[in-house]
Amino acid sequence: MSSEPVNVDWLNTKSLKSVTARRFAEFCAKDFSETVKPAEADNPDTDLYKEAARLVIERIEAAVAGGRQ
Repeated sequence: MSSEPVNVDWLNTKSLKSVTARRFAEFCAKDFSETVKPAEADNPDTDLYKEAARLVIERIEAAVAGGRQ
């Protein structure tokens, strides 16, 4: 079994303006790296996880930019 970390570069938290989006992205990065094995990092389930996380983060960023919090 490999102890190699799973790549979470797809989840760039530094570019996020919203604290809420950043915290959610950090949660997703931690959850993803703890639950996904490196060999599983590129399969349909993990792709769906990535897509869902990005969508939620985009919605949070849009809501904050629009004045909703």
